[in-house]
Amino acid sequence: MFSRNFLIGIGILFIVIIGFAFGARTETWVDTNADGRPDLWRWYRADRTLERTEIDANADGNVDVWHWYRTDGKTLESTWVDANADGKVDVWHWYRTDGKTVERTEVDTNADEKVDIWHWYRTDEKTEK
Repeated sequence: MFSRNFLIGIGILFIVIIGFAFGARTETWVDTNADGRPDLWRWYRADRTLERTEIDANADGNVDVWHWYRTDGKTLESTWVDANADGKVDVWHWYRTDGKTVERTEVDTNADEKVDIWHWYRTDEKTEK
């Protein structure tokens, strides 16, 4: 009668509506590539503003990209990336207050969970340290 994915979608929508109604932190799951598994998660604060999104970019079942938003729920604050699919963040992008322009990028080049390279961006130039 109804497909499994349709029923899951209705259940998720119900959970989100109930969560918002009671002022709780909520999350949504979306299957963007129709493989039957969620690959986009959205986390909302109690005030219903978007806190972060998590993305499984390579369809391996693990989160690869995290977008963190400022308190307005619209403006990007940072993006974290697991570039080599080892389950650890390797690249961090920090945005200016406009949420569009990258101010700084930090990179862990040897998978020790410590930043090895910092890139600061000033207008049209890039500096590296």
